[in-house]
Formats: sequence, C-alpha cells, structure tokens
Amino acid sequence: MKKNIIYSLFFTALVLSGCKGDYDDWAAPQGFDAEEPVDMSLTATSVSSINMADVESETIALFSATADIPSGAEVTAYKAMIDGTKELAVDMNGHVNTAELTNTVVALYGKRPVERALSVVVYANVKKEGHGFLLKSDPVAVNVTLAAPDISDAYYLVGDMLDIKDTDGNTITSGWSADGMKAFNHSGQDVYEDPVFTLVFTATADNQYWKIIPKSNIDTDDFWANPGVVGVETDGDTSPDGTLTNKDAKAGLILKAGMYKMTLNMMDYTYTIQELSFEEFIYIPGNHQSITASWAVENAPALRSPGYDGVYTGFSYLNENFKFTKARNWDAEYNWNDFTTVSDGLINDEGTNINMTVPGFYYIEANLPDGKLTASAVSWGIVGPATSAAWDATVAPDMIWNPADESWSITAELNVGELKFVANKDWGINLGGTKDDLSQDGENLKIDEAGTYTIKLYTTRCASDKIYYTIEKVQ
Repeated sequence: MKKNIIYSLFFTALVLSGCKGDYDDWAAPQGFDAEEPVDMSLTATSVSSINMADVESETIALFSATADIPSGAEVTAYKAMIDGTKELAVDMNGHVNTAELTNTVVALYGKRPVERALSVVVYANVKKEGHGFLLKSDPVAVNVTLAAPDISDAYYLVGDMLDIKDTDGNTITSGWSADGMKAFNHSGQDVYEDPVFTLVFTATADNQYWKIIPKSNIDTDDFWANPGVVGVETDGDTSPDGTLTNKDAKAGLILKAGMYKMTLNMMDYTYTIQELSFEEFIYIPGNHQSITASWAVENAPALRSPGYDGVYTGFSYLNENFKFTKARNWDAEYNWNDFTTVSDGLINDEGTNINMTVPGFYYIEANLPDGKLTASAVSWGIVGPATSAAWDATVAPDMIWNPADESWSITAELNVGELKFVANKDWGINLGGTKDDLSQDGENLKIDEAGTYTIKLYTTRCASDKIYYTIEKVQ
C-alpha cells in the first residue's frame, strides 16, 4: 500500500509559496465515474486554533489529511464541508482561502469575535487506473476566532456640553460623570452586526470637549479605565470626522455652540460629527400610506416643528414599518437608531425601520434632540358652542376615519358659533387656527350660518404639509 500524506502548515510565515489558492474545480469532469472505495480511507487532523487577527496570508491551513490508498492511486482534489452546510474549496496542501473561511464563519455564526468550533468533514477525490473514488473523513473540530475590534454593548457621551447648571451658573451635575453622561442610540441588534451608534446633542457653548465611555467600563465599575475610554488620538482635535482609539484616548473639541449629531462606527473605530439645522417639517413614509403606493416619500404625511428645534409633532395612521425623512426624498433619514426611548407599541424591525405593532391612527412626537419617540392612539371629534357638546370635550361628537382620502369626517347640524377639533374627548390635543393651517391650541374656528355641514379634517398632510380642514354646507 502507498500512503499519500498531505501535511498542512499553520498560518504563519511558513506558508509555502506553492499555496497560491489555485484549487481544482471539484465539479470538473474527472474522466471516470466515482466508485465505492475498497481498502481505502481518509484521516483528517485539525490545525491549532485559528485567530484571524493573526492571519496575513491569502490562504490558511485548515487541516492535514492522510489518504491510505493503494500503489498507483493518487488524490486529485480535496474539499471541506463545514458544519454540514457550507462547502469550501481546498488546495492539495489542505489550505483554504482566508476570505472564504471568514465569510463562511460569518454566515454560520455572525461577526462577533468569539471562538467558534467548526465541524469539518474532508472529502478526497482519488483516481486509480481510470476509476474514481470518493473518500470521506470523520469530522474534526477546528476552532476559529474572527478578527474584530472590541465593541461594547453601549456607549455614552461625556463632556462639557452635558453639564447641568443652576440659575447662577453653578454646576449641579457634571457632564463628565456617570450622572451626567448621555447614551448613544442603537438598533438593539448584535453590535457586531450593527456597529453604528448615534446621538443628537447640543453644544451649549463654544469650545466644549468630549469623550466616550463604553458600557464595559461601567459594568466593571471603572469609569475611566484605560484601555477602555474612547476618544481621539490628539487632545483638542476639532475634526468633524476621524479615527477613534480606546488606548490613552484624548478629548475631542467642538468649536462652536449648536446642535450636532455624532455617529460612531465601532467596527472600524471611526466617528462623524454633523452640525444640524432642523427644518420645519419631517415626513413619514411607510406601510401606512394608502393614497399612493406604500413608502412613496413624495406623498408621505408630515410632522411639524414650529420652533425649528427638532421637536416634531403630527398625526398619521401607522401600520407596521415606517421611518422619517428630512425632505420628500431619501437623501437623509431619521430612523430607529436616532431614538433612545420609544413608547409602547414601537419596536425595531431588525434594521433601521421603526415598527408600529398595533395598527391605528396616532399622534406622534419625534423629539430628535432628546432621542424620544412617542405615538399615542387618537380619534377626533368637534367641540364648541357651534356643536351639540358646547365646550365639553368629553361628549364631543365623533368624527370617522376615511382611509380612502385619509381624512376624519363628520356630517352634523351646527349652530352659529365657535368650534375646535379635539382628540380622544380631551383638551390635551386640540386644533384651531385658520382653515388652511391648523395647530395645537390654535384660535377658535367660526360657523357664521346655522345648517348641516360635512367637515373633513386632514391631519396627515398628504396634500399639504400643514394640517387643514374643509367644510361644506349640505343643507
């Protein structure tokens, strides 16, 4: 008997120059039909644990194999089956392509850099005198750890901008402490699948310094642990984007007062700081749109920020997935990652979308500076001396939701007098103002002639950015 022994080398500088990743095509015709092997066997031996952080070569040894075959036979190709589902090409030295091995581990287990025990079964094509044979080894365990930086489950901004002061300017709570820090927002996914963290904050004065505290420091009760604290490499770095470090981190510097959005990508340890100038409106594309196709941002309902301060309020029917856009296009979005706290019924839909689990019509408040998103179910009615309810909101006649044109409507006998729109038979949410521009706590509306009227209230602003109503006398 002749033993054809294939010895694999470890992933070091000892990788042979002949291991160039030139693999035989397993599916290529062999010129013969595979037969059951007779008096042949294949034994595979795993390599030492593989840490991808130490691998610099394009190929890496996965196993060494010994084929016990008769004289005149030869092994023509190898392949490896990982965990019974993923096939990898293998060269004649037992090496696999490093990138392909990484992709296989990611597909099976994700990107988190913990040791994974792969079950590897090796197959060998054997050729002898015009006949082909397929040999299979018993499974061997190969331990692989992916290369990735240390990513904490959460991060917190600390700095001058988070100081809380009394009316005399004395600091009550330091922005450099656990009591004053502010949490970055995150999707809630595994941080190695989604390494992006965001936070909107206000620099309360010029020349304010910042650093970032990982949750791991807090968990170990070592707030300023080094390595651990994240910052820039040069103290006082004013760059709006750059590289982060968690070893001897220095403080970054924001030069002028204003509102900013900081985005961290902890997989590549980078950051961006974007100065924000809030517009009057943001928009809500999503599954809820019915006049046009879902997610038609050009016709999406709007939320309004009268003070241009990033606190947006408004109304919309919500049904599962939605998000916010800064304009009626997809150039810039506010999504799940931009909110630290959300109200009941709102969840992350495993990505950037926000999901409303209970379909219905809602009053929405998106507070971007504080990272808060609330959605409260509402229904509408009319109240005032022009109605049967006078000013008693608890008995306000109900309006009906019309999904066809996204309006709330009522047909009722009205008196000469004033009226307003109220939500949920309560004065907490009420609309008044002018016919084409209603707002919270706006001026009373007037009915100049008694009669039967059909009133339609358009709160989702599909035809206009502003909330408005129509009124038609039917008799």
